[in-house]
Amino acid sequence: MSSRILIVALLLSLGLNAVLLVSNFSRSDDMKGGPLAEGETEFQDFEIVAFAREFVERLTSFESETFRATQTAASFLMAEDLRRKRLAEVERLGEKIQSRRVVQRGRLMYLTRVSGAEDRFHARVQVDLIEGDGKLQSGYDIGMRFQVKRVARSAQNPWGFLVEVLEQTVATEKLSQESRQEEKLIKIAPSKSVLLRFPCVIENVEIPKGTPLRVRLTTLDISEVQIRSQDVFNGEHVMTATCRDRAFRVRLQSADDPKGELVALKALTFDDAESLKAGEATKRRRKTAVERSIEEQLGFVIEGD
Repeated sequence: MSSRILIVALLLSLGLNAVLLVSNFSRSDDMKGGPLAEGETEFQDFEIVAFAREFVERLTSFESETFRATQTAASFLMAEDLRRKRLAEVERLGEKIQSRRVVQRGRLMYLTRVSGAEDRFHARVQVDLIEGDGKLQSGYDIGMRFQVKRVARSAQNPWGFLVEVLEQTVATEKLSQESRQEEKLIKIAPSKSVLLRFPCVIENVEIPKGTPLRVRLTTLDISEVQIRSQDVFNGEHVMTATCRDRAFRVRLQSADDPKGELVALKALTFDDAESLKAGEATKRRRKTAVERSIEEQLGFVIEGD
């Protein structure tokens, strides 16, 4: 059995209603849910999305040497029944995976929440499998549908959430391309956040004036932009985020379907960007006193003059 088949077997053999997907990332009406809490605050909204990202990427990422430890830790983000099945599969496949030099990296590329049922998520995960010599052996997409519930926080689960329903699918290359085309337009509902992850350091973000859209930029080695709409808006707006020599133009639209899906997170790649012509790159901003102090104390450089 090849390593790729073995890894896919691990992902799809958990007895979690897994299906080999050949036609569509279909919805599941079996996952019934509702709002997690009345009057959900902005922080609570952000927190559950952060948990969803952490869960997905921990579940789909591991190295052969630490496979048992990392996957056991990930199982404690699941409800009891799922955890028991996961641990049994980890034990069954652990020796085979640890005998190979395998590294698997899962990256959450697209995450949506079901409108009116904020505990239900649909996700697309980009998975890279690296073996032996360190070269990428294969890459493929996994589709996930899962439902989350609130629980008491603990040392093993500081998030205070558990996944209680999980379905996984492996997408064909054609379907993956079709899904990515559908992801280009982002719909935003009032008081709900969308998190955009960029592959570079964003130096400037522009949104049209007079809209209810608000943005928050966070930058470490890469940048994330959180977008929040304070009210419904008409038409389509374009947010422009620029790195040193590239511009990302993101189409934003107010969500008008109460039963539709709302984008919670989208990871952009350089394929989503356009090169800036000479003279179009944003001027480097002047560093603040706080940023200069951070550089002096921590020893790294913040973009700017």
